[in-house]
Amino acid sequence: MRYVFWLILMFLVTPLAVAEDYSECDVDVGCSDEPADYQDVQVKVIGLSEMRQLYESDTLYTLIDVRPKSSFDQAHIKGASSLFVARARPEEIKAVLPDKEARIIVYCSNPRCPMSQQAAQMLVFLGYKDVSSYKGGLEEWSMNGLPMDSTLLTPSPPKTDHET
Repeated sequence: MRYVFWLILMFLVTPLAVAEDYSECDVDVGCSDEPADYQDVQVKVIGLSEMRQLYESDTLYTLIDVRPKSSFDQAHIKGASSLFVARARPEEIKAVLPDKEARIIVYCSNPRCPMSQQAAQMLVFLGYKDVSSYKGGLEEWSMNGLPMDSTLLTPSPPKTDHET
C-alpha cells in the first residue's frame, strides 16, 4: 500500500517539478521540446565566475543574446549582440558570425530558459568550433550588478520648457 501511495504522489508532483518558468523565453518559438538534429550535440556551459572573468579580460570573444530583439532592446549584457537564433536561418547566422573558429558565448534571460543551450547546440551543429552557453543569463548578470545596457535603467531626459 505504501508503494502505491508513493507512486501516486510521484505522478501528481512530477508535472509540478518539471513545469519550468522561462519568463521571457518564448515557448512557441524558442523553447520547443520537438526533437531536432542538433539537440544531442554537447556544448560547454559556463557559470557566472567564468563569464565575469572572460568579460573583464582582454580575451576576444563574441557575446550573443539569443532572446527576441524586443527583449534585447530593453536590456542586455553590455557589449552583447542580438541574434534570435530560434528564428534565424543558417545564412543569417553566418552573416552575423562569419568566423567559425571564433569564441562565441550565448545567453538567454535566466537559468531556466533553454534557448541559450539550444542556440549553442545549433551553432556547434552548423560547424562553429568554440561555443559556450552562459547558463545564468541576463537575470544572474543583472542581479550581480554587472555592466548592462538597458532602456529600462536609462532615465528619460528632463523635458524643457518648450516641450511641456
